[in-house]
Amino acid sequence: MNFIMLNNKSKYYITIPILGFIILIDRLLLGKYAIHKTHDGFDSFIPYMNQIIEKVYSLEFPGWNPDYMGGLPYNLMDINWLSLPVLIGGLLPFPLRMFLIEYTQVMIAGFGMYHFLGFNYKLKYNTKIIGAIFWGYFLVNMTYWRVQDLAVIPLLLVSSQKLINDSKGYQWYWGLLICALDLTFAKGAPFIGLFHAIYLLVIVQYKPFRIIKLLTLFWGFVVLLNLPVI
Repeated sequence: MNFIMLNNKSKYYITIPILGFIILIDRLLLGKYAIHKTHDGFDSFIPYMNQIIEKVYSLEFPGWNPDYMGGLPYNLMDINWLSLPVLIGGLLPFPLRMFLIEYTQVMIAGFGMYHFLGFNYKLKYNTKIIGAIFWGYFLVNMTYWRVQDLAVIPLLLVSSQKLINDSKGYQWYWGLLICALDLTFAKGAPFIGLFHAIYLLVIVQYKPFRIIKLLTLFWGFVVLLNLPVI
């Protein structure tokens, strides 16, 4: 198949996953020696997430971690036991799971930004794909809650806008579900929630009741989903 002959929609579905794979290839080649961290993520955040993944996939509720620093609660790092990184992380052994988690974040960030730029600014394909690449791949080496929060912002906003403008666009409920599973409520999400509300009320001024309904349902679901870490 000639890549040049494909339409722009097909091109971006191919381009973002391929470039994401290339940018993260060191995770596959170097394994545990790959650079997974900013700050002390490799020393604290990643071991915590690994232990929560092991607990979840052994059907144990991750409450107390007796093996880390003499005993600490699992929610100290605000890693929800039902978050998307945990749920998909168990599909591969460590350190390959870090590739899968980071790759998924890059896909969420890239696809979300592509649609956000197209819906709000009506940009051409080349500009949208460059924006998606920059947003997606600049998040690669980030750890803590910031990865999940920053990755989903464009998808969260564009999914909300599309549903407010057309409540029959059911595919965008999947976008909100991905955002809810990928947000860490206890630290980053309250700030994102406030930004989310202000953004929608300013940008979509003519449908306040739909905005309030969407915000209530979405953030109510996020709170319920994250109760183990609140």
